[in-house]
Amino acid sequence: MSYVSTKKLTLIAKKYCFVIPIENKCHRSLVVENNLVTIFLENKTARGKVYFTTEGLEKFTGKSDNALKQVLIRLRKKNGIATPISGFHLIIPPKYKKLKCLPADEFIDHLMSYLGEPYYVGLLSAAMFHGAAHQAPQKFFVMVGNKRKNIVCGSVHIVFLQTKNVEDRAFVEKKSLPSGFMNLSSVELTALDLVRHMKPSGGISHVATIIQELSDSIEGEKFGNLGKFNSSIRSLQRLGFLVEFLGYKKESQVLYEHIKKDIYRFVGLVPSQPLVGVRNEKWKIIVNQEIEADL
Repeated sequence: MSYVSTKKLTLIAKKYCFVIPIENKCHRSLVVENNLVTIFLENKTARGKVYFTTEGLEKFTGKSDNALKQVLIRLRKKNGIATPISGFHLIIPPKYKKLKCLPADEFIDHLMSYLGEPYYVGLLSAAMFHGAAHQAPQKFFVMVGNKRKNIVCGSVHIVFLQTKNVEDRAFVEKKSLPSGFMNLSSVELTALDLVRHMKPSGGISHVATIIQELSDSIEGEKFGNLGKFNSSIRSLQRLGFLVEFLGYKKESQVLYEHIKKDIYRFVGLVPSQPLVGVRNEKWKIIVNQEIEADL
C-alpha cells in the first residue's frame, strides 16, 4: 500500500480539518485514502459534477489505482458510487440509492465524451423525450457508429445500437437537461429508427402507436429529407407506408416524392415475417403482419 507524503498530508489535513491517526502505517494510510477520496467527492458534488474518472482521482490523491481500489469497492457496496464502465464512476445522491446508479440521461453525454464516441439517444428513449408517453421504456437506447457492449448499472440498462450518420446535425439535436445536455434524434429520425430497429422497439404495432403519438410534431419537409439520409431504401419504404396507413398522407407524400425513383422492389413490412400478405403497389410493401396501433 502506498503512502501520501507527510508534507502533502499535513497541508490537506489543515485545510479540511481532519485528524491523522497515529496507529500503524497501514491503518493510517487507509484512513488517509478514505479522507482524500471523501474530499475529492465532496468537491465534485459542490461543483455540480455527477461523475469522476479513476485518472482524476489518482491525480488528486497522488495514489495509484491499486491503492484506491479498496476505498472504491467500499463506496460501491454502500451505493455511494457506481461504475458503469472501467475508469468512469458516478456519484450517487441519496435519492438514487435504490436505483444504484444515476438515470441514464443524467450521465450519457459525460460517458460518451469520456469514451470519445459520437452518439445520439434514439428509439423509444428519444420518443419519450419528444412526448410519446404511451409506455415508459425499460431500457435506454443509444445509437453509436461502432459496435459497443450494452451497459448494466444498477437498475439502469443502456442498449447500444449501431447506425450510420450518427453525427448528422440535420437530424440530431442538443437536448437541454438539468444535468447538462445530451444528443437526441429529431422526431423524424426517431420515427425512422423505430422502423429500422423494429424488434427492440416492440414490434410493428408498438412502433405504429409511438409514431402516431409523435405525428403532430413531424415536420413535412424534414420528414421528406429523410430520403437524403444514409439509410436503407427498404426502411424508408416501410416508414412511408406506415405513416400513410396511419392517416398522415401529406407527410408521407413528401417522403414519397424524395424516394420514389428508388422504389422498385417489394419488401415485407416486418422483415422477420414471411413475404405473404396484401401488396401495396405505391410503396412496394407486402403487408405481412396486421397493424394494431393502440391509442
